[in-house]
Amino acid sequence: MKRTDRRETFPGLSDNANEFTVIRSSRKTLCVTVGAGGEVTVKAPRFLSDRRIREFIAENSSFIEKARAKALSVSDAAEAAGPYTEADIRKMKDKAASEFPGIVKLYADKLGVSFGRITVRRQKTKWGSCSSGKNINLNILLCDCPENVMHSVIAHEVCHLKHMDHGKDFYRELYAIFPDYDKCRKWLKDNGSLLNRRYELYLSSKGK
Repeated sequence: MKRTDRRETFPGLSDNANEFTVIRSSRKTLCVTVGAGGEVTVKAPRFLSDRRIREFIAENSSFIEKARAKALSVSDAAEAAGPYTEADIRKMKDKAASEFPGIVKLYADKLGVSFGRITVRRQKTKWGSCSSGKNINLNILLCDCPENVMHSVIAHEVCHLKHMDHGKDFYRELYAIFPDYDKCRKWLKDNGSLLNRRYELYLSSKGK
C-alpha cells in the first residue's frame, strides 16, 4: 500500500518568525520552498527528526527571509496591478496564435531545423520546453513580455531542436541567433514572478 504524505505545521524558530509547514514523504533529501504568499514549506524524509528539520531551517534562514521578502513584494505589486482579465487572456491567446508560429519558423530557418507542433499554455515553472519529438511548448504569459524577451525564449527552445542539453554547442548556437539572450533572461528573472502572480490572481477570481 502506498503511504500518503504527512503534513505538519511547525511554529517559527523565534517569536517574530512565521510558522512553516513540513511535508514528510518517501523522499531522501530535505528542501525548502517559499510560496507566492510568503508561506514556507519544508519537504522532508518521512522519519527525519524534528530537530534536524529545525536545524535545516536555521541553516537556511537567510535564504528563506530573502525569498519571503521577494515573494511578498511581488504579491503586493500584483495586487496593485490587479489580476489579468478575460480580455487580457483572450488578447494573449490571439497574439500567441498569430505570432508564435512565425517566430518559431524564423529561428528554425536560421538553424536549418524542422519542428513539430507548437502548444501554448500557462506553465507554472517554465517559459517554454522542447520535446524529443520536436514539439515546442510555450507559456502564454510570454505574450505579456517585451517582444525581445518573447523572442529570446522561443530562440532558446528552437535551439533545443538541435541540442537537447545546455552544453557549449547549445549556447554557441543560441548566442549566434540571439546575442541579447542574457539581458532578456535577466528581465524574466526580475519580472516573471509578477506575471505569474497576476495569472494566479486571475484564476482565483474565477474560482479555479
